[in-house]
Amino acid sequence: MNTNKLIEGIKICLVKQLDFVAFSPYGSETVSLLISNEVTSLSFSEINSKLSQMGFVVAPFSNREKLYWFEPHFFFENIEKIDLKQLKNIPACAGKMVSIDDNLTEHDFEDYSRDFDQFKEAIVNGEVKKAILSRVKIINDIELQRSAKYFDIITKMYPESFSFILHSAETGLWLGMTPELFLNIENETVTTVSLAGTKSIMNLNREWSNKETHEQDIVSLYIKEIFSKFNIEELETIGPSTIIAGSVAHLKTIFKFPLKYINNSLGEFIQTLHPTPAVCGDPKEKAVELIHRVEKHNRELYSGFLGPVGLLGNTTLYVTIRCMKFYNNKAALFIGGGITNGSVLKEEWDETEMKGQALLSVVLNS
Repeated sequence: MNTNKLIEGIKICLVKQLDFVAFSPYGSETVSLLISNEVTSLSFSEINSKLSQMGFVVAPFSNREKLYWFEPHFFFENIEKIDLKQLKNIPACAGKMVSIDDNLTEHDFEDYSRDFDQFKEAIVNGEVKKAILSRVKIINDIELQRSAKYFDIITKMYPESFSFILHSAETGLWLGMTPELFLNIENETVTTVSLAGTKSIMNLNREWSNKETHEQDIVSLYIKEIFSKFNIEELETIGPSTIIAGSVAHLKTIFKFPLKYINNSLGEFIQTLHPTPAVCGDPKEKAVELIHRVEKHNRELYSGFLGPVGLLGNTTLYVTIRCMKFYNNKAALFIGGGITNGSVLKEEWDETEMKGQALLSVVLNS
């Protein structure tokens, strides 16, 4: 990978305030770049028509909000083959770079403790079985153009994840890496996964606890219930198995089935699947209500999904975890974890700290 060309190409996009997405697919060392002259909002019902086209889709956490569609004006499958002169000749979009004075504030342990208690109360009262509590960690004195360097580093450090950096006037500037597949459509086959349960790779030899396996079982059961609603048969199940993502390990189960079962209802299927209990909780509707009631921040793109549609010959969407938003020379890092009846406050706090290290270490040490 030509590091200088990658960083320089992204910096040009940032300076020109272009709407763009650069991404490195799971298991690949190649970075692709899409530059859009039209980012439009979509409803879930409009996804069906877009999935037969080419572009990049970005969805927020809430499935009641609009999705964003990056229409490709320029697409470079391999950033190493970019002619930087061509990039420099693309007209700038003056005034489009987003630097919003967001109401995003740091969540310290005391803040997290209050939210945790409310989540545990809802679980004890039978409102939910599990809910994902997230928080925000603020990093100050960050130059927006440094994000290009951060992206270059994470693509090399975490090849087992889908890495991305994106900007639009509608979304702002985001950077992230995620190991969690949301949906893949390839060769008339649909693949999705149940990913939950977290432990440090330092404890890789430790058996998975009952709490951790229960968290993953909840997600798997939810996905299977959706399969039943859509009358999906010919289902292949692989796992659960342990996967490593940065400094943590997760439990992962893979589900595969023929596309024919949802070919005419993809939008409805995606809206039903999103958000899964892995990022909201169970039961889904009650968990989402609890999150909106207790969390003081808007999750925005965090715990939504995103990915290329048709650009690399298939459609691959990922859950947007391990991500941060840049604004006003700051970066807001979003991190979270599943709260169940067996959760212990300090352990859950430590888990979020552990999850945040993948991106935090890159930002603070480069």
